[in-house]
Amino acid sequence: MTKKHDTLDGCRNALDALRMMCAEFYPDLSWIGRCEAMEASRLPATARQLLAHANHMTPTLRAHFGRSATLQVLDSHQEGDDYRRRILLTLDEGKSIIEFGIVSMDLGCVDPSTRQAIVDRTAPLGDLLQKEGRMTRVEPKWFVRFPAGGPIVECFGARGKVDAYGRLAIIHLDHKPAVELLEVVAV
Repeated sequence: MTKKHDTLDGCRNALDALRMMCAEFYPDLSWIGRCEAMEASRLPATARQLLAHANHMTPTLRAHFGRSATLQVLDSHQEGDDYRRRILLTLDEGKSIIEFGIVSMDLGCVDPSTRQAIVDRTAPLGDLLQKEGRMTRVEPKWFVRFPAGGPIVECFGARGKVDAYGRLAIIHLDHKPAVELLEVVAV
C-alpha cells in the first residue's frame, strides 16, 4: 500500500492504531486514553455479531437491520491515490446512525469506475468493492470499546450515551492490503 502515513500493520497495539486512524480528523486525541482494546470474545453479543467476522460491514449491517444503509461523508482528504474519509452509515433518511467509520485507502488499487464512485460518494465502500467483483478479504486486527462521551460515540446521538464498539481492519484486494478501516457500532 503506498501511503503518506503509517499503516495498521506498523502499529504496536489497538490504541496506537486508533490514534493513527483518527489523527487527521481529530486535533485532540486525549479521549483515546479512555478507550479499551478487547478480544472479540469479550464484545457484547450484538457487537460481536456485527464486528467479529471477515466480511464487509455493509452487507453485515444490511442483514442485521433488514435494509440498506445510506452513506454520509463527514469529511475527506485526497492526495493523489491516498484517500481518507470519515463517514456515517444511516437508516431512515439519516435519522438513525448505524455506523461511524474512518476509511484510508490507496485508490490506485481499484478500477477507474470504482475510484470515481468512491470519490463521488455514490455508495458505501463495501458495496462498491463487491460490485467491482474482485477477490476481497477483510482482516480484523483489533477490537475497541469506546466509552460514552467521546467524539466518536457522540456521533450516534441519543444512543451515544452508551458504550460503542469498533474494529480496526484491513481489506485485502487480490491478496494485497488496500484499505484500512475503523468501523464503530453502538449497540
